[in-house]
Amino acid sequence: MLIHDLGVDHSGDALEVLQKQRAAWRVNQVRAMTASLPDVAAEALRDAGYTVTAPDDSSIHPDRQTWLTRY
Repeated sequence: MLIHDLGVDHSGDALEVLQKQRAAWRVNQVRAMTASLPDVAAEALRDAGYTVTAPDDSSIHPDRQTWLTRY
C-alpha cells in the first residue's frame, strides 16, 4: 500500500521481499492459531474433506473460551 498508493521509495526487490514475507507471516499465523485452537483447525480440515483424528494426548485443552475473550 505505501509503495503503490503513496509512492514510498523502495529498493528494486521490495515488492518481491514483501510478497515472500507476507506468505511466511500467513503460514506462521495458521500454525499459531492451529496450536491455540486445534479443535477449530480440525473442524475446518474436516469441512474441507480431510480425515482428522485427535491424538490420545490428554494435554490438549478443548476449552479456549478464556483465551479467546481475554484482553
